[in-house]
Amino acid sequence: MDNIKDLTRKIQSLKSMRKITRAMKMISATKLRKANENLRRSILYDKSLHELIAIAESGVAENMHPFYKSKLTGNEGASLLIVITSNRGLCGSFNSAIIRTAHAFSKKREASSSSELILSLVGRKACDAFRGKEWKIFQENNECVSGKTGYQEAEKLAEEVIKSFLSGTVKEVNVLYTEFRSSISQVPVIKQLLPILPEENSETAGDPIIEPNPEAVLEKLIMRAISYRLYNFILQSITSEHAARMTAMDSATRNTNDLLDSVTLKRNKLRQAAITRELVEIVSGAESLK
Repeated sequence: MDNIKDLTRKIQSLKSMRKITRAMKMISATKLRKANENLRRSILYDKSLHELIAIAESGVAENMHPFYKSKLTGNEGASLLIVITSNRGLCGSFNSAIIRTAHAFSKKREASSSSELILSLVGRKACDAFRGKEWKIFQENNECVSGKTGYQEAEKLAEEVIKSFLSGTVKEVNVLYTEFRSSISQVPVIKQLLPILPEENSETAGDPIIEPNPEAVLEKLIMRAISYRLYNFILQSITSEHAARMTAMDSATRNTNDLLDSVTLKRNKLRQAAITRELVEIVSGAESLK
């Protein structure tokens, strides 16, 4: 049974824990605002980039470009899944939801296709979850989701993926990431990165003049668009991570407050009982002396 001294020690520990969770919530809220602003600019840039691609496409047949059609057909070649998690925990079910979705995607592919599934792991939590098991790992990368993530890191990752796709090593590339919808809603989604889906790009009217030629311009734009689309997915995941951690720390702070109230009430009851017992002993002693 707890005594007053043990409960007082527990109260001090809970107060220290509350300070930590409250500070982590404030830090995550600050990082969320910055990440959300970067994500907003990224979405605008991605939209403008695909508008330019739609203009360049008007002079090139889609089925002639290698990014629109895989070189491999049927069960040939592997399917690459890029799994994006965080490097750190304490963010609720953020990472576990991604890992569960990856397992579900793998089982679904086994039932519908015999092509091999290989993983590209982004984030330390993904590496810890899939490394050393029955999964075939294409590459691992922890820099893309670090605190100083930039376009250059995503571009390096995209270059390796594009090289494997154009060489015929993989026939399709999908990205599993957490889509940021609001500060309280983040959903794991899977988007196809390669081959490019025709419906992603809208048609454009008119007969634009493209120099030096539509093929060269489209080649550069698509390379940039694929890298930036992957960068956008990473930004979505980073923003979702900060939102999930802020929510988790807010919940932890509220739970700590509830536990602190419960322990404080229990200590006060024990203290009151001890005081009452001492008063009874004093009164009984005074009565016995009469």
